Amino acid sequence: MVFRADRKNRKAGTKARGRGQDNRLVIPSRWRDSQVYWEKLTDYRTFALQIAGRQLPFVVERPHPRCYHAVTPEDVATLLAALPIETWEALDLFVFRQPTKKQRILSCCWARLAYFAEVADFEGITIFLEALPRRRTWYRSKSLTPDAERELRRLEALGVELIPERRRLRLTSSPEADRQVQLYHSVLHELGHLEDWIKHDRYVLEDPEDRAAEGERRIDEGTPHYDQKSARELEVYAHRFSDRHRAALIEAGVIPFTRRFDETLMASVDVDEAWFSADGDGGVGEDP
Repeated sequence: MVFRADRKNRKAGTKARGRGQDNRLVIPSRWRDSQVYWEKLTDYRTFALQIAGRQLPFVVERPHPRCYHAVTPEDVATLLAALPIETWEALDLFVFRQPTKKQRILSCCWARLAYFAEVADFEGITIFLEALPRRRTWYRSKSLTPDAERELRRLEALGVELIPERRRLRLTSSPEADRQVQLYHSVLHELGHLEDWIKHDRYVLEDPEDRAAEGERRIDEGTPHYDQKSARELEVYAHRFSDRHRAALIEAGVIPFTRRFDETLMASVDVDEAWFSADGDGGVGEDP
């Protein structure tokens, strides 16, 4: 057989070319579907909580039996009430969602911010908090960038156990650590992204002339537009926001605070307290 440098593999140019590519692990989606996967909920409850004189809608999806919501809606309400209202007044909705196994493997996170989402009968700026596997253990490489190293130290300070092994780092979480990370860091982190977006987004102003003038002003003063920032710049801003406000709340004696759950109120909206309990069989989870 004559060697051909233009053939990358023995199946190139044959009927078998590309076979098996459809077997890749991906999050299912339909091209006609306008909703992103995190907007799709199944068994959920909707209600509103009074926070600083405002009714903020909440949507809570029933978690999988092997998962739970580490933070309660009233925990979030208590935290927001302690923050300056301008840090969260643009928020339209707060969602507690249950990711699928594929979503946890391919797009795992503690929380996420959607600048526009359509969930149930609500739409607008939304923060999502992910349900977490119970008693999770995950692994990280020992080869870390400075930013990744700081993130690990932040998780460790919030209660995640970090155990060095021969070739990797083993991280083990607990219900208390899950709650502290999501409530005292993730929520604040997403609010940091929201503040960054409001302050630096080029499309905040509706009038085209005002928008152009604002763009020129920001260029002159060296203030980058939000969509011109690198991913690292966005994360640095959100981390700085989270660290600053967490330190202020700790100094004021606001956090940490005990778990908030009004059984009567949650029962009235058909939300089960077991959804927020880590009791039960656990398992090895994916890196959030």
